[in-house]
Amino acid sequence: MSTYRDIRRRIEQELLWHESIDGRHIKVRLDQHVVTLHGWVPTSAQKVAAQRVTQRVADGESVVTELVVRPTEPIATNDADLANAMSFVLHWLSGVPPNAVRAVVEHGCVTLHGKVDSDSQRAAAEAAANRMRGVVDVNNRITLHDHPVRSDLCGRIYATLSRCGLAATSKIRVEDRDGVVRLIGTVGTITEREAASKAAWMTHGVKWVVEQLDVM
Repeated sequence: MSTYRDIRRRIEQELLWHESIDGRHIKVRLDQHVVTLHGWVPTSAQKVAAQRVTQRVADGESVVTELVVRPTEPIATNDADLANAMSFVLHWLSGVPPNAVRAVVEHGCVTLHGKVDSDSQRAAAEAAANRMRGVVDVNNRITLHDHPVRSDLCGRIYATLSRCGLAATSKIRVEDRDGVVRLIGTVGTITEREAASKAAWMTHGVKWVVEQLDVM
């Protein structure tokens, strides 16, 4: 069984070696089943990446991110320029309806507003904002349209899993309650677990996915 020290060491190593994260200034604290990230990173995208890496490696522990975005080079972009650039990017963002999302920028902090059809569109808008140069933080306030969820939602998720070629599809059980989907069962690899979760998120009508898959 992994000790706190083992988990913290794995997180620190992953943050240092991950190709998209400059983890030299990130400190990891693990206390009472909560992992806290302290320090700073040069971009908002790296802050998000550090949180996702930590959640993947944290062995079920909760993760709190207290990282500060501190650009290593001066950013000449002001809030008005950043807001205009964000509007252009969001308007042409693939998979997201034009004019569905708007951005408010204050001191480099971007707040996203609007309504979209799926959580994958919501996540795509947030990811696009995090990639923008000059963004310090992103607050995602995008909500979902209240579409009636068809009774065959579980069946459509099973079909999506099959199209993805998941070898362990037969060992995955899908439960649905008003668009909140739960994946239960076992898969062969971490990659299959991530693919199953992504497939569920991409299914129209899904509002949230609770992934409870074990890797065997």
